[in-house]
Amino acid sequence: MKKQPLISVIVASYNYAKYIKETLDSLIRQTNKSFEVIVVDDGSRDQSLPIIEEYANRFKNIKLYTHPSNQNRGLAETVKLGIEKSN
Repeated sequence: MKKQPLISVIVASYNYAKYIKETLDSLIRQTNKSFEVIVVDDGSRDQSLPIIEEYANRFKNIKLYTHPSNQNRGLAETVKLGIEKSN
């Protein structure tokens, strides 16, 4: 059987506590399990980080990254960091 390629999914998050559980649950339910989820939080001030941390602790294929000092750097820098951290 041929091994499936690894897929990297980048999730940019900024104050998305209301939506992040639904997003991560949807990704976890995918039938193709050969993927990583790179969540980059862009300085959220709501409860996004604790929620993402919970998922990252429960699922080995979910990784959480933030900018230095949890700064808000904007979407372009957030996606760039996600690409840098992707396998």
